Amino acid sequence: MDLNEIIARKRTELAKVQRELDALLLAKRISEEMTAAVAAESERSKKQQKSQPEYLEEVLREQNRAMHVKDLAPLLSVKLGKKISPDYVSSLVYRELKKSRRFRKVEGASNTFALREWPTGHGEQALHLSGNGQVGLPIR
Repeated sequence: MDLNEIIARKRTELAKVQRELDALLLAKRISEEMTAAVAAESERSKKQQKSQPEYLEEVLREQNRAMHVKDLAPLLSVKLGKKISPDYVSSLVYRELKKSRRFRKVEGASNTFALREWPTGHGEQALHLSGNGQVGLPIR
């Protein structure tokens, strides 16, 4: 084999290696762009995601009245897309009462809560006590 044939073969091999390198660099760029897009979407998702107390506040605002945990639980379950018990709602509100000024307990009505920003009596006049002393549905 003469030197010209070796050079021609090496150029062919070099061209093949260059195509492979170009393909790898393209794959790397696409991968980095996808990773960056996923990270950006994840960050947007985190920013848009509400906390459970925020969803609870949203439920109270939509209902525009103080509510007992038995009434809050199914509405919060729909918002969160999972079953939430009244006991869990109670625990959630009491934890939130300790650390923020978002909710307040309704005087004289156990496990019944309103938004702290609402004046006393807002949405509470519609509550009534059932025979067992539990707060029931609003009187219509």
